[in-house]
Amino acid sequence: MSTNYYLRVNYCSECERWDDIHLGQYSQGNKFMLQSNGYKYYGNWKEMQQWLEDHYESEPPNIIYDEYGTHISIATFFKLVKSVQHKQSNHGESRYGYGVDPEGYEFLDGEFC
Repeated sequence: MSTNYYLRVNYCSECERWDDIHLGQYSQGNKFMLQSNGYKYYGNWKEMQQWLEDHYESEPPNIIYDEYGTHISIATFFKLVKSVQHKQSNHGESRYGYGVDPEGYEFLDGEFC
């Protein structure tokens, strides 16, 4: 079973709409597979952490949540990603759009299953 995580941005209180930025997916027993989003916002895990800190809980409020609607703190998200870093690779380097940053964090630039 896997769970996808998102950052909600551009929230409009008048129309109750927002945009989602896919942060990645965690599958039990594997490393967290981070979404690169075309490397538009960040290029590695260290940059992603800084980018999230800069955008989390800004005005209007941006939140991190999972695909089931559960809000999680930025600290919890960071802890989850780091806590499974020692586990096996999700997809292997042969998958299209797959990359590993210098610290070994895995990114996918494409659709998640």
